[in-house]
Amino acid sequence: MGTTLLRIANLPPEIPNDVLRQALAKSGKILDIRTASWSKTYRYVVSNGIRLVTFLLTQHAPSHLIVVGYRVLITYDGIPATCYGCGTAGHMYQDCPARQGTNRQPGKARLVPYAAALTMPAPSMESRRLYRQWTNRRRNREKRLTYRV
Repeated sequence: MGTTLLRIANLPPEIPNDVLRQALAKSGKILDIRTASWSKTYRYVVSNGIRLVTFLLTQHAPSHLIVVGYRVLITYDGIPATCYGCGTAGHMYQDCPARQGTNRQPGKARLVPYAAALTMPAPSMESRRLYRQWTNRRRNREKRLTYRV
């Protein structure tokens, strides 16, 4: 597919480049990784948080990855439209077949009138308990996945 320049956002600066190399290894070969910076006309060079990766693509890189618990966004010229939910190419999140219900139409959100929202019953104790368990599990998973230097 050729050599291209990937722009990677949302990856904290304390995450080493070797971790990024491992995450992108299946899409091709990394030739160089450097950090982008604001204009060099200022007295000091200031990093803007985006990493520029010179990459030899063997297949299209995904538009997002989970690297050490952080969801990083990847952009480059010629990237195909990729679903943010399931990660496959060819459709966007709004039209994702994985999240389509039986009464949903592609590309249209289900709207609820304001009066109907006010008269909806409060969540049951069981659903509150399940939500609390889910948030606790998610917090614990995030704690385990944080990268420690």
